[in-house]
Amino acid sequence: MKTLPEMIAVMQAADGGAKIRSRIYEYDSDIWRITDNPVWDWAHYDYEVVPEPLVIWVNEYPGKDFSLAYLSQAAADQGKSKGRIRCIRFVEDMES
Repeated sequence: MKTLPEMIAVMQAADGGAKIRSRIYEYDSDIWRITDNPVWDWAHYDYEVVPEPLVIWVNEYPGKDFSLAYLSQAAADQGKSKGRIRCIRFVEDMES
């Protein structure tokens, strides 16, 4: 169960427009469901802000493995070396 400050943080995020997901405590479930209108029943449900997928950018070079990841395309462009083929955007698969 979350602490009171953690509960407040989730509810404030929801009030600010963040997507919220919930799960039932009773079944010790790892199944989260996105809820558009949380009931805030903390005794029976756990709530959290839906996490955003991680997005990274990687420079591709001929015949080389990828070695560095950047958190923005601008950073990848700044860190590029001569011979770069392209800059590739990778987005974390949140379904796994």
